[in-house]
Amino acid sequence: MASTRIHNVTGFLLVTAAGFAGAALSMWIDGVPTSIPIVAAADKVSAEVWTPPENPDPQTILNEAKADAQAKRYEIALAKQVWFHEKALSLNQAMTGVRLSFALANWESLGRMYPPALVKLQEIRDGLEERAKKGEDLMSGFADLAAINRTLGEDSRTSEAFKALDTLNPKAAKMAIFYVKPALVKSKDYELYLKYTDVKRDYLQMRQLFELNLQMSEDKKFGANLADFAKKSFRNGSATLVAILAVSDRKEEATEIATLAKKQMDDPEFLKELDAALTGIVPKPWP
Repeated sequence: MASTRIHNVTGFLLVTAAGFAGAALSMWIDGVPTSIPIVAAADKVSAEVWTPPENPDPQTILNEAKADAQAKRYEIALAKQVWFHEKALSLNQAMTGVRLSFALANWESLGRMYPPALVKLQEIRDGLEERAKKGEDLMSGFADLAAINRTLGEDSRTSEAFKALDTLNPKAAKMAIFYVKPALVKSKDYELYLKYTDVKRDYLQMRQLFELNLQMSEDKKFGANLADFAKKSFRNGSATLVAILAVSDRKEEATEIATLAKKQMDDPEFLKELDAALTGIVPKPWP
């Protein structure tokens, strides 16, 4: 018997039935029942819909995908989103951040207007999830999994995948921890968070990155935006570490890290955040 999912999509009641060839998306739009074949809508992005040009530029195609969505050329927009997700990094490694932030946000927005786009994104996530639980494709795979779940508001699935990996292969989990810490904070899995945290080393890495970004922000190519990012990232990272240590009855280490962080950045608001962290108040993950 086919398994069934019900998805909450703005303006739609979307049901996907898995297990049958030719299964369909059933939805109600303005009171009218509508059905779209899953295979055509989600499993395959037909080459007849859109073919990338010779020497494609990833940023241009991402911009076009957004414009296509706004113009209600939904199938073309989805084809371009999938292409960008799968091909952008092979053409331009600088697209790493964009691929896991703005591009996914655009895709999620498209999914609210065109449910097959949401189904396709979920299918990609589900495949990543299965590989992650097996300890496969740990670096880029877990980065993609965490980013997609964050975009879909399903960080708990990242935590669950990491728990499975922790049980199956702790060595592999150690490689993936960088990508899942925000999800573990949201799910309050502090014991697991600290299991893979070298407190002093992690703080020193945060401090070194903070100092490097501040130094780079003096270059006009980066400017004030990078300086602001550096400060917010350091504040959140160090306060989170202090708070999780405090909550976990590791008060001495929490006090040590808080003292070091206060010396690093003498900002009144930051000092208040660290004092709150010492009482066990864990800040929300940022960004």
